[in-house]
Amino acid sequence: SILHGVLEVPLVYVIREQPAEDEEFESFTEECIAKCPLAGAYFEADARTVHQLIESYTTGENSEVWVKKIRRHQNGRMDMEALRSHYRGEGNQSRRITDAETMR
Repeated sequence: SILHGVLEVPLVYVIREQPAEDEEFESFTEECIAKCPLAGAYFEADARTVHQLIESYTTGENSEVWVKKIRRHQNGRMDMEALRSHYRGEGNQSRRITDAETMR
């Protein structure tokens, strides 16, 4: 099921990556997700909700370390950026490749 924010836009807008300028959308919902503002009182409320979700998913996991550092902000967008930055990092990618090769 899809969780909606204050304005009934799916909360995924909080953690979206920036769409291309000329991107075409397949639905009104996709367009709302892409264009919903990433600032203001509604965004802050939704970002807090996403933070609570991310915190609940990462508690007790290795990923908790990366979110814990910025917990005081209670901002799910910042949390997701920290997780993406870590897991997309060069060292982590090479480790995953090595792990995959040993599974062959």
